[in-house]
Amino acid sequence: MNKKPLFPVFLDLSEKKIVVIGSVQDPVCLVRKLAPYTKMVTLICPEDLPEMAGPEMPENIQVLRRNYVREDLYDADLVIAASSDIRENRDIHAQCKCLGIPVNIPGDRARSDFFLENDG
Repeated sequence: MNKKPLFPVFLDLSEKKIVVIGSVQDPVCLVRKLAPYTKMVTLICPEDLPEMAGPEMPENIQVLRRNYVREDLYDADLVIAASSDIRENRDIHAQCKCLGIPVNIPGDRARSDFFLENDG
């Protein structure tokens, strides 16, 4: 399988809302990495993540401890679909395409518009 050549790009995310859905590939680390670069990062994850609570959490991180619903995407500028459910990731991808939102599914290059560092 031929890989498409990728061009490295730096994005200005300072006024963007990023939505991370799911708990695959350490969402806590990912959200904390994104926080300094963006207006708002929302993590939607039904699992309890105690490390995402407390006074040391940046104010621009929102954690929604519940399952994803399609309405979560409506005001997103960038989405990372990191659910352990492949069907959910595919639904998120389809919704993002309809809404014109760039989406990344870690490990799924065919359905990703952009890639993160070390994204296979």
